[in-house]
Amino acid sequence: MKKSQRIPTARNAELDFWKFFAMIIIVIHHSYNLFEKKRLFFPHGSIYVEFFFIISGFLMALSASKKPRCDVEKLGTETVGVILGKLKRLLPYYIFGWITMLISDIAYFGADKVFTADHLLRVPFSLTLLHVSGIPMQDVVGTDWYLSAMFMAMAVLYPILRRWNDIFIKIAAPLIAIAAYAFMINRDGYVVGFMEWYGVFCKGFFRGIAGISLGCSAFAVSRWLRRQFMYKGVPLLLSFVSTGCMLCTAALMYFEIRGVYQGTVVLLFYIAVVIIASRTASINAVFQNKFCVKLGKLSMAVYLTHISLTRWINLAVENSETLLNFRKSEPGPPVLTAVFVVLSLVFGMVCIAVTEPIEKKLKELLKNQKQKQLTSE
Repeated sequence: MKKSQRIPTARNAELDFWKFFAMIIIVIHHSYNLFEKKRLFFPHGSIYVEFFFIISGFLMALSASKKPRCDVEKLGTETVGVILGKLKRLLPYYIFGWITMLISDIAYFGADKVFTADHLLRVPFSLTLLHVSGIPMQDVVGTDWYLSAMFMAMAVLYPILRRWNDIFIKIAAPLIAIAAYAFMINRDGYVVGFMEWYGVFCKGFFRGIAGISLGCSAFAVSRWLRRQFMYKGVPLLLSFVSTGCMLCTAALMYFEIRGVYQGTVVLLFYIAVVIIASRTASINAVFQNKFCVKLGKLSMAVYLTHISLTRWINLAVENSETLLNFRKSEPGPPVLTAVFVVLSLVFGMVCIAVTEPIEKKLKELLKNQKQKQLTSE
């Protein structure tokens, strides 16, 4: 491998690749916004958000395992620091998505429909990212609920993870995940959905708790798997299992499946993450390159910006009789969906290209400011 292609050994680029894979399916799923809410492709593809939750839980447990012994008196401060650190990494993409969504909404709906009293009064609450709390808020990028569910779930689970690490990742986390998923499937008949009211919080919060708990459990199992002696041929077998699990989820999600079958998809995600995270599969080395790392980075930029593109595509289609007729034709939906996916990827790249220089400049300014303060002292 060339030196330019090397990446830090701590970085598991295979996870980055499958995050990109999951994001593509979510984007295809969201193409229903182009077809009057008709879910033509991957009708329940939003379940791939569970994959992101599981990875977030795994990374949270991994990070916690590297920290010194828990200081109970400072646990609240540590938890806030962890959440703010994650928010800081996502904030540039979120702000970019917010601005582009606002512009696209004005272009598609008109300023008079966007700047209503109802919408404007909800925006300040949206800044808190408490959407799945049930408080009426305005979605500003179209996927706000995911960030809300992730941060709220982390706020609850991280202190428990740090205070009672061993018993949580090995006992409590898997039981919490099983109970939460079983409750959602028995109550609604499916896992997907996020704004259904559950009496205390919205369903999205329960999905966040379930998925992140499952990720913490995946950390414990992957660590155990990594310590096991691998007979010849086992790494290759694990490669087939992890890759097969991910491809199987895509095949299952192409059809409109509900109930226990969605639970099966979550189980396949879990098995895949355990194997990938353990790095015991021989295929892991194939993904250890900068290209896969970039795909992982692109996945979140695309996720937080792609919904706004549906407004522009709909605007173009609805103002052209030719495109309107094409959308109704047999090749129309797959072609428009393919265009949507390609534009989403390009837009995600634009988002990174715009936000990275600004972020670097701000970091330099903050660093210089700190140095000046130290010098003056």
